[in-house]
Amino acid sequence: MRVSSNSVENIALGLARKSHSVREAKSKVRFRNNAVEILMKLSVYPDTHVPNLSKLLQNQIKDSVESMTELTVSHVDINIEGVHAAPGEKECSRMLRRFYKFYRQNYFPINGAIIGLLIGLSIHFLGFFATLFLALCTFAGYWIGSRLKKDRSFLRNLLDKILPPGSYR
Repeated sequence: MRVSSNSVENIALGLARKSHSVREAKSKVRFRNNAVEILMKLSVYPDTHVPNLSKLLQNQIKDSVESMTELTVSHVDINIEGVHAAPGEKECSRMLRRFYKFYRQNYFPINGAIIGLLIGLSIHFLGFFATLFLALCTFAGYWIGSRLKKDRSFLRNLLDKILPPGSYR
């Protein structure tokens, strides 16, 4: 069985990127003396305890690569290249980053639940036909907006077709 260095790199990168403390990760793999050497370069968030993260990732990467590929890992080097705050998150707490990551992973179910909640509240407080009218106006606005994004003169051309020329200017 042959395992490419790219495969081993992807295993290591996947594990590093799962960590909430890692902002960016790069990896290099070398095969030497029937063993694998893995070099990880990481950028982490400011509230990260680097020694704990390094030990944890070293063990996880070594165990995963050995169990998945049956290769022997001689060592895993972790180099911290920098401590960076994510753009706009300088004062953001770890809990907020976790919430944002959860939202990105569950984007469609969360947005679907929010839309369902808004429709239910709208029907309850406005009634069915008012909600239907509101939905039609929203979709019409979305349609016009998406057309304007593609063609800035769309609205002018549409009004020229509907109204007598020059009556809206």
